[in-house]
Amino acid sequence: MLQDPRSKLQSIREQLGLTGKELFDRDMQDCMACYLLGQHGIDK
Repeated sequence: MLQDPRSKLQSIREQLGLTGKELFDRDMQDCMACYLLGQHGIDK
């Protein structure tokens, strides 16, 4: 079963200590993607 994208984003925000007011730019997208990959054991 897939998780709702909004709840996944909320979870990432909480884990990374984000407020939701940060700019969702290329760097933020990379940061979130690296976090998700790390959660699945795939590190840079």
